[in-house]
Amino acid sequence: FCDIIEKDNLNIMQENVVFEAILQWIAHTPATRKHHISLLLPKVRLALMDINYFLYNVKNNEIVKDSEECKPIIINTLKAMYDLTLKDAANFQSPLTHPRLPNAILLAIGGWSGSSPTNGIEAYDARADCWVNVTVEEESPRAYHGTAYLNGFIYCIGGFDSMEYFSTVRKFNPVTRTWHQAAPMHSRRCYVSVAVLDGFIYAMGGYDGYVRLNTAERYEPETNLWTVISPMHQQRSDASATSLHG
Repeated sequence: FCDIIEKDNLNIMQENVVFEAILQWIAHTPATRKHHISLLLPKVRLALMDINYFLYNVKNNEIVKDSEECKPIIINTLKAMYDLTLKDAANFQSPLTHPRLPNAILLAIGGWSGSSPTNGIEAYDARADCWVNVTVEEESPRAYHGTAYLNGFIYCIGGFDSMEYFSTVRKFNPVTRTWHQAAPMHSRRCYVSVAVLDGFIYAMGGYDGYVRLNTAERYEPETNLWTVISPMHQQRSDASATSLHG
């Protein structure tokens, strides 16, 4: 039971589900199981709970209150909850605050924020219906770029930082939250259209700081090389792109 509830990939929407499962497990044979509460409670990501639920249902639970070993857990949870309200102090590696892994995520990377480009990254967990800030502060701001997911990496292609139009390509590993440099394109492109087809990334059109482009190129991840392909008939920027049957 303990091995199950501590798993990062446990499929739940809210941590109160785990806490209530613990209570049901204890209720089956309370006399022999209630002393396990201090071992089981830290397996719950307590600081991710709604504060009111935590105060009224966890902190005030009779089994929890009767356990001396649970008192420091409660204190540490309250501190972690407070730290989560302070961006600089938040520690998502703590067992009390470390989010469980979602089945799927949606990433919003960079873009224009306020009056300038941003390096911000937010991840949306559709199962939990919440956004989490996963920004890597060392990464440079980038806006008006194209993005594509291929072979476990999210590629940020081209773009603009309010000074320079990029031909550069950065790829993000969402598991390790690290950025890596990929080969640059042959042309600078912001407002670029990007799509994945048959294991290749295609970058089409865009704006190089002077003109709208009709050129296109294809990236092969195995060789880390871009190849120029046939140009489009029309110049295009800000266009959507997608693949079909590929």
